[in-house]
Amino acid sequence: MRDRPHILQVWYWKLRAVQMRRCQSAAELIALYGAPAERVEMGPTSVWHYPLRVMGGCLHSVYVTMTGHGPVAAHYEVEALQEGGKAGLPQAEDPEAELGAMAELVAAPAEPIRFEAVPGLADVPEAERALPEAA
Repeated sequence: MRDRPHILQVWYWKLRAVQMRRCQSAAELIALYGAPAERVEMGPTSVWHYPLRVMGGCLHSVYVTMTGHGPVAAHYEVEALQEGGKAGLPQAEDPEAELGAMAELVAAPAEPIRFEAVPGLADVPEAERALPEAA
């Protein structure tokens, strides 16, 4: 048995996440992919966990973020198994505070990249550090 999934298997799992995101409702998602193994409620949203396979000590899964309108996000993730072979979503002690902290993080202005902090980039001339302008 392989320690890691083949690159085409990973591509297929990522494609599955994209297809799950395209579902128009929770009912359609369940009809096509079955009920999730785990659901974590976080206020008006919930995260549905679809485990795919355990390989090389890691759990390969798709997580789907749901609202009352259906899926709003889905992504493929690899998690190292904890002692005892368990993985999955951690239970939030205070989901409202956690969502508030995430909202603050998203709303906060991004800090500029400090090239001095990136090994090997301190020697890049200033003129080459500028990012290209958006068209």
